[in-house]
Formats: sequence, structure tokens, C-alpha cells
Amino acid sequence: MLQPLARLLAPPACVGCKKPGIVVCQNCIATAQRANVARRTQFPLTGLSAVFSYDGLGKQLVHRLKFERQREAAKVIAGLIIAALPHRDFDVVTTTPTATKRVRQRGFDHGKLLGLHVAHELRLPYRQLLFRRSQERQLGHSRVKRMEQARANYGTTANLAGQRVLLVDDVISTGATLATGAELLRQAGATQVWAAVLADNYSTKAAYKYRDDDVPSPPK
Repeated sequence: MLQPLARLLAPPACVGCKKPGIVVCQNCIATAQRANVARRTQFPLTGLSAVFSYDGLGKQLVHRLKFERQREAAKVIAGLIIAALPHRDFDVVTTTPTATKRVRQRGFDHGKLLGLHVAHELRLPYRQLLFRRSQERQLGHSRVKRMEQARANYGTTANLAGQRVLLVDDVISTGATLATGAELLRQAGATQVWAAVLADNYSTKAAYKYRDDDVPSPPK
């Protein structure tokens, strides 16, 4: 009850320049540092697109949605993610499931909300294709460790024979969660899994690289 009232009294301002009445202005979008992820695309992902580097505007938008809990930011972020896609040839949109504790804290599932907006704009169905086996968080671990945790934490019971899946998230860090999600979706029959995110924290830190021992090899 308090948050909607607070927004009426103090409407959102641009996360970059503080221009009133807007989540982010076109000038800040145009001048923000873009992500560079093309070199990292590797099986099981068909492709990966990101809008911004995590530093700066990308981080500010994610913070606006997740921690300031301003749901209207999800629609703006979804539009930016869609604009960065090289094509729109997908059959279904999905997201990695948010930990139950985080959903309770925020009062909504920010990832699902983002996926629903993307699906709506693309006129595609949204399906929660992945589920959590564990609520353990993966912050603070190496990529190899996060891959191990993600494989233990996530699962799917979907039948995706011949489907092209768009896997949406807010941020990519080590890439472990998205790679694991893509691996599971391919095992369920998906022919393509494209990951689309707003902010790239992987290239920003330049701390990890894909390795043969932590990313599954293509089927022979």
C-alpha cells in the first residue's frame, strides 16, 4: 500500500539524469555503454544478446526493478531487451525461476514479470519451463562452482520438441545459470535456446571465460 502512494507523491525519475516522470530517458539510453557479448556465445546457447554493460545504466535499471521494486521498470527493460534481439524467430518465452525468499521480499517475481512483458510485446506465449530444486543462492562463487550449483538447483519437466526458446534474464554474471537453463531446455527437446538479458556483468568484470570443463559439449 505504501509503495503506490509513495510513487504518486514522488513519481519516478530517469535512473540516469533524474528527468522527472520517466523510468529512463532516450538520451541516457543513447549514451550508455553497450554490452559486447557476441564472442561468448557457445553451446548450449544458440545465441546471447545484452543491451548494456552492467556498470552504469544497466545496473541502475536493474536496481530500480529489483530493489526499489518499481514494477513499471519491467516494461521498459523488456522493450530494451527486445530491441537488442537480432531476430524474433521464437516459439516461447521463459525465465529462470527466482528464489522464493526473494519473491516474498519484493512482493513479486521480477524475472517472471520481465518475461511476461517480453512475451506480450513479441505476441508469444510465456511458460515457466524451469523450476527450482533448491533455494540456494549462487552469489560469490566462481563460475565452475556456480555451474555445479545451477545443475543441482534447476530442473524441467517440459516437452519442447522442435521449439525455439527465448530465455530472458536481467543480468548475466558468470553465465552459469543461463547455460544450465539452456542445457535443460535442450534436453527437453528445444532446438534453439537464445538468451536475452539487459545487463552484462560478465564482460564488465572480465573475470571468467567459458572452459571445456564447465560448459557441456554439443551432442555428437
